[in-house]
Amino acid sequence: MIHLSFSNIQTLEKMHFSAVKNYCSEIMHPNSLEDFYKKVIALHGFDSFHQEYVEGESGFEWLRRFILADHNTLSIWVKEQADKLKFDQMKKLYLNRFSKSPDIFVDNHGSYNSYTLFRTMGIKVCPYCEHEFLDEVQIAGHSRRTIEFDHFFPKGENEYPGLAMCFYNLIPSCKPCNQLKMTQ
Repeated sequence: MIHLSFSNIQTLEKMHFSAVKNYCSEIMHPNSLEDFYKKVIALHGFDSFHQEYVEGESGFEWLRRFILADHNTLSIWVKEQADKLKFDQMKKLYLNRFSKSPDIFVDNHGSYNSYTLFRTMGIKVCPYCEHEFLDEVQIAGHSRRTIEFDHFFPKGENEYPGLAMCFYNLIPSCKPCNQLKMTQ
């Protein structure tokens, strides 16, 4: 695992969690949210949460713990509970909102996506190869980025799609490194 250090890590965590929370509370269908809740609390570390999701009463501490789980916690889940990480709500969010376009956002405020996270990180060089520059460029009036977010624990259907939006599973990387790494 590459341990990246950001002076504004608390800001980054807060932005990420706030956007995902907004998506879950304001955009996600209630039945899907209830299903997502049940999948998350089935993981280690969620024993104190009610087994049934009660809209308005369950709060979002469970989501904060899940989305901001550190690398050690993610590793334990992958090693001991991989079968419980097959849910797809977070993979769909990643593909359909977070990384799809500079004009599509996770939240209904239109303020957070992969472009926003990259800009706020302020990272300029791929942490894998330390060679390729990472940037956002304008081509024909449209933003394009030379960065991808690698998933340390892959988001594939047969791997860990549930971890697709976990903050500490997202590694900024250049396109060649992400493509070479694949699921390794």
